[in-house]
Amino acid sequence: MAPKNPKGVAAKQKPKEEQREDSLQAVVLADSYERKFTPFTLERPRCLLPLANTPLIEYTLEFLANAGVEDIFIYCGAHTDQLEEYINSSKWKLATSPFRTLTLLRSSGTSVGDAMRDLDRRDLIAGDFLLVSGDIVSNLPIETALAKHRTRREKDKNAIMTMVLREAGIEHRTKSRGRRPVFVVDPMAERCLHYEEIRRRPKDGRYLNIDPELLSSHSEIEVREDLIDCYIDICTPDVLGLWSDNFDYQSVRTSFLFGVLKDYELNGKTIHTHILQEHYAARLRSLRAYDAVSKDIVNRWTYPLCPDSNLIKGQTYHLGRGKVYEEEGIILARSSLLKRRTVVGRQTSIGDGSV
Repeated sequence: MAPKNPKGVAAKQKPKEEQREDSLQAVVLADSYERKFTPFTLERPRCLLPLANTPLIEYTLEFLANAGVEDIFIYCGAHTDQLEEYINSSKWKLATSPFRTLTLLRSSGTSVGDAMRDLDRRDLIAGDFLLVSGDIVSNLPIETALAKHRTRREKDKNAIMTMVLREAGIEHRTKSRGRRPVFVVDPMAERCLHYEEIRRRPKDGRYLNIDPELLSSHSEIEVREDLIDCYIDICTPDVLGLWSDNFDYQSVRTSFLFGVLKDYELNGKTIHTHILQEHYAARLRSLRAYDAVSKDIVNRWTYPLCPDSNLIKGQTYHLGRGKVYEEEGIILARSSLLKRRTVVGRQTSIGDGSV
């Protein structure tokens, strides 16, 4: 006799829509819609560029897997076919993948705003979701930031987004030498009040265009130029609605964030911050950041996201003295010398007298 279904199983099964709301979703912007990495991105998407001999997208997906994300939507842009081929042959598509679904979305848009409005039309997002770039490296546990976001959301439905920022020095090596982000924050409410990008050393002085009402309506504010923007945002579906309602929003920070904060009196929506003092998080927005994060990985600031973790199937790196990472199958001449903090991949041959 066939086994009977446990009592009440049918009644306990959740509708598909409720399951979507309970699961944590993530949207990965695989295309930066920028030209900062030209000519390297003329024939390859930025998210597939090697970082310590591992494609950038792997670091992003590892972060999302550790965050407990179940459903991922990757927005493709330039070189979509290459990204699709890579993802479909990766461990993230295997039955053992930590993700329940991983969907690649094609978009003909030319900006982040176009991608967000397209995502809103598709009606794929049911609850809170993470919005990240495909070029982030982070080992931070997202649980605390997510819990604060949800608690805040229960008390105030207008709290639509929480930005994850990392505390660092003003002259941190991963920061741009051009325009710098400045966040004006209410530290008590962990709320961002104003956002602006200013030049590092402008000829006409350094100043912000802050609404005087912010100064009078808040007992305490902080002007923070020492924060690294990780481009990790915890969003509610309302965020997509605002993108769709404002077709002039094109970028995440200078358009969307700046516009929502400026129009607070009209929309009543608030955006909050979660500032990290520990763990690692950075985005490779420029070649300068690429160099800095590469060094951080080799120096193990990003642990466990290091070469000897062998994130890709088939990698065989092991850590040696002086933070030298060697993969199996390399050829080293007796008189060659590997200096400290070096990564040497497979099929590498280093001849006599090489340093």
